Amino acid sequence: MQQKEAQRFNSIVVDLFSLHPGYIGDDLSYEKLTERLLQQRYTGNDIDGDERDYYIPCDNTNAIKMISGVTDTYTIPFAIDNGSMEQMKRLVHMMENYIVTDSFTYVFPDAYNELQLSMVHKAARMVYRRVRNVPLSIGTAFKFQTTENFKSNFEPGDFLLVVNLIDDEVTFTLVTGEYDEKNLTVK
Repeated sequence: MQQKEAQRFNSIVVDLFSLHPGYIGDDLSYEKLTERLLQQRYTGNDIDGDERDYYIPCDNTNAIKMISGVTDTYTIPFAIDNGSMEQMKRLVHMMENYIVTDSFTYVFPDAYNELQLSMVHKAARMVYRRVRNVPLSIGTAFKFQTTENFKSNFEPGDFLLVVNLIDDEVTFTLVTGEYDEKNLTVK
C-alpha cells in the first residue's frame, strides 16, 4: 500500500497527546489525522540469530497484530512518562510523515510540566523550524470566548473550570475572567 503524501501548512496547531492527533491548519478548520501516532517495539532474532529490538510504526497502513514479543507500545504520553527521548524523536519523525510546516504549535494537557515538555519541544525542533506550545486549558478558554454562551453568560470576575482527563489522571485548571473597558477576556 502506498503511503499518503504529507499535508503542507504554513502553520498548524496539533494535539500530539491523542492517538489520532487533532489539528487546526491554515484554513482554521478542525481535522483529525486518520493515521495513528503510535509505535511498537518488539524483540526478535535477526538473520544471524542475534537478538535485536525492532520498531514498527503503527499508522493505519502498517498496523499489524503481534501475537507475542511486543515489549512496549509508544505514544507521546508514554514516551514522556518514561523519559524516553529516543521514542519521542521516533514519534515526532512519524508526525513529519503526515504534517509538514514551518510553524508547529502543540497543545498539551495541564498535567505535564515544563521539564516533561522540554523533551517534546527538543524532538519537535529536530523536525520543525518554529515550535511553540499552549496549555490545553488556555486553548479551551480561547475557544469558549468565541461562543454565544460566553458572550451572554460570562461576567467580570467569573471563573472557567477546565477539566481534563488523560488515561486515569484528571486535572482541574481554574481560569479567571479579567475585565477591561474594551473586552472581557479570559486569563
